[in-house]
Amino acid sequence: MKKVLIADDNKNHQLFLSVILQKYFDCDILTADNGTDTLNSIQHNNPDLLLLDIGMPGLDGIQVLERLRLNFNDSLLPVIIISGYDERSVLYKLLALGISDFLKKPMNIFSIYQKVRKHIPSLNLMEA
Repeated sequence: MKKVLIADDNKNHQLFLSVILQKYFDCDILTADNGTDTLNSIQHNNPDLLLLDIGMPGLDGIQVLERLRLNFNDSLLPVIIISGYDERSVLYKLLALGISDFLKKPMNIFSIYQKVRKHIPSLNLMEA
């Protein structure tokens, strides 16, 4: 079964994303509240997709992405950034770090569904 890691310090965002993923996709959902836990979960659980918030305490999303690409040499893990920021300089840095996609807060169900489906096309849909 495919695994999706939701890395966000906001429990409400984690719950919102988890509910959508559980409703539409047949996948295991992992969560992390901060950058250190995110990197540990990637190392131990080998997720198929990372939904990564930029504004986490400690290591922020950009630092997580930098360490992920540098230390784990994992350029194959699709990363969808979740952020309310849309400053050009931040977006350029994220693109240079190899993000797969971007979800702007506030998120909507359709955008989440589309982007997850796009980056893990083999993810099984839940039967109605």
